[in-house]
Amino acid sequence: MANRGRPATKPGHYRINERSVKDAPGRPGCLRLQWRVCLWDGTIEKHETVMKTTRKEEVVDRAVETATKLLGGRTADDELDADSMLADYIARYAIPGLTDTDLKPRTVERFEHELKLFAEAVGGRSIRAACRGSALRAALHRIEAKHGTATAKQTLKVVSKYVMAELVSDDIIKRNPLARTEFNPRFRGDVVAAKKPQGGQALTAEERERIIAYLLARDPEREDPRRGRYTKGVRTALQREVADVTLLQSVTGLRIGEACSLTHADVSDEGGRLTLTVRKEKSKTKKGRSLRVYDDRVAERIRERIAGQPQKPLTLVFGSPGAPDREWDPSNRQRALKALYREVADACDVPLLREVSTHVWRTTVNEIWTAQGVPEELRARHLGHTPQVNRESYTDGEDLAAMDAYLA
Repeated sequence: MANRGRPATKPGHYRINERSVKDAPGRPGCLRLQWRVCLWDGTIEKHETVMKTTRKEEVVDRAVETATKLLGGRTADDELDADSMLADYIARYAIPGLTDTDLKPRTVERFEHELKLFAEAVGGRSIRAACRGSALRAALHRIEAKHGTATAKQTLKVVSKYVMAELVSDDIIKRNPLARTEFNPRFRGDVVAAKKPQGGQALTAEERERIIAYLLARDPEREDPRRGRYTKGVRTALQREVADVTLLQSVTGLRIGEACSLTHADVSDEGGRLTLTVRKEKSKTKKGRSLRVYDDRVAERIRERIAGQPQKPLTLVFGSPGAPDREWDPSNRQRALKALYREVADACDVPLLREVSTHVWRTTVNEIWTAQGVPEELRARHLGHTPQVNRESYTDGEDLAAMDAYLA
């Protein structure tokens, strides 16, 4: 862990030592860690992190996360200056920084997408070079030509607030070049983004099978050369979780938010068949439904996962890797899944995975079930599409029995 054990006497450093984690006085079942951080203005602050846990590494991770936030998302070891690549700054600090705002998850996803567009548009330019008016206009014009004027204008606003203003705050540049009244992006104003193909993109049954086989055999204890705040145990839990939730989506078509809302109470074995219940308050369309896991390999993987968790009705099947009792942050989840998709795209020779989101599994499952003869109405109910009839739940016992006839 970068500078974890260094004295917090220089700006950008903190001292957090696992040996200092002790039982919290008067707090049964809790651990306490006292630590220090030296802020960028030289101020040394004392802090205390208390958690209800038996694992010292969890307390350390929480303290490091807090210290990193206090330092604006970077430490002295990062050695960031105006000659650093702007795209690297966006990836390492601006995008992760969105999760520390009060923005709604969907807004975070949209802003992250726009920051990525800008990072791609500026290419390998340094912060100094990319902040020149001509370079900024060129980058915004590339976005306008490919994604439309409206997206380019929105990207300008997001970059101004979440990149340029932060660079000024971090004393890397002197002023926000996009906030100047004299900056004129010179948009054409009439470029419309090309329409996306209808129906989404799907993997073939053969591609899905290759991916399932790969994920089932994948070792979660992977070497990670990157330096970060997570312990080896949390990194392993993260790798296991992204694989498991992807496996479940690949055979059920569950939305990622639905999958990550499942608790132990929502999972049951009916006649040896794993059955999941999506509660109406967690469903995108506010209608509950039940569905089966028809791939025995994936079902057994989920059973093993549940068996290794606290046996309580409200235990999340896919909680936060670093704090399983809390919901998995959508932005962190999306980044982890994108990294997995890139890996799987290369390992399984499925380049489409580099271009799609988790929605690809809904389209894939729908097409595979279509080829297997499952009627459209039944597919719609199990995937949670809007039904033609208005009722409390999409699926009931008759629906599950009907699906069993086609897929069991």
